Amino acid sequence: MPALSEVILQDTIANLPAASIFGRLFFSTDTKVILRDNGTSWNDVTPAPTTSIITGTGSPLSLSTPASVQSNSATGISVSTLSSVTSGNLLVVVGCWEPTLGTATCTDTLGTVYARVINEISAGGNTVVVFAGLATASGANTATIAGGRSSFSTISISEFANATATVDVSTSGHGNAPTPAPLSITTTVAGDLIFAAVSGNHGGTSYSSGSGYTMNNFVNGSDAQATEWAVQSSPGSISATFGATSNDDYAMALIAFEPQPSFSVPGSEGDLYFDVSTVPFTGYLYHSGSWHQFA
Repeated sequence: MPALSEVILQDTIANLPAASIFGRLFFSTDTKVILRDNGTSWNDVTPAPTTSIITGTGSPLSLSTPASVQSNSATGISVSTLSSVTSGNLLVVVGCWEPTLGTATCTDTLGTVYARVINEISAGGNTVVVFAGLATASGANTATIAGGRSSFSTISISEFANATATVDVSTSGHGNAPTPAPLSITTTVAGDLIFAAVSGNHGGTSYSSGSGYTMNNFVNGSDAQATEWAVQSSPGSISATFGATSNDDYAMALIAFEPQPSFSVPGSEGDLYFDVSTVPFTGYLYHSGSWHQFA
């Protein structure tokens, strides 16, 4: 199957290639027309303004003040957001504890469906688990993690606008060191939301954000937990770590969430979106409920 970059082209009209491949689309970045290759010539298929070609600008950004709590409860641990959640925004819930007893699940009072993205356990039984889902409603929200844990627990929730729950790439690791060893990933999508989380085995450990990242949550007292985020403007290799005040057994997660183009009009299956703030324009295809970038 050909790549999207082979069937959806974008360039100035002067660089329109010769027609030869039936079904290709060409988006002219200067004249704003869309042409379709019929095998021997190009047909103008530019839609009316009310149809499914959308333009806009934007990148993922932290929306709300994150919340975090600590608890020694063995039955379940909950956290309430500090501001009202907006429907469609990405919610990331992180749980940390030790030891691990089973499989953890995550629910909230808005009915968000969460997927478990990372479940990393250190040699000492220290666990970091990351759940992600798109809010299905707006309003006050309380997230709860149940199962999988016994004591020394922390939980945090973060909300992001213009990011999807689609994971571009992720990784995790653990160790015992004064500073967590950097985790690295190679992303494939421009504008990914890069999210990192760490769980420390001792309540006295303090964490700070790594270079280029914004600290989202930090809590200690039971065990320690911290989360941080950044936006990667271009796809490629990126690393993350945390500063720490003491040697500790830790587990760490690094996740790249694909971006959602920033506009209020919802997409429908097959819609195209062009981010006109980039040169050349960055294109997205709406498929299976979210926007996906094509080269």
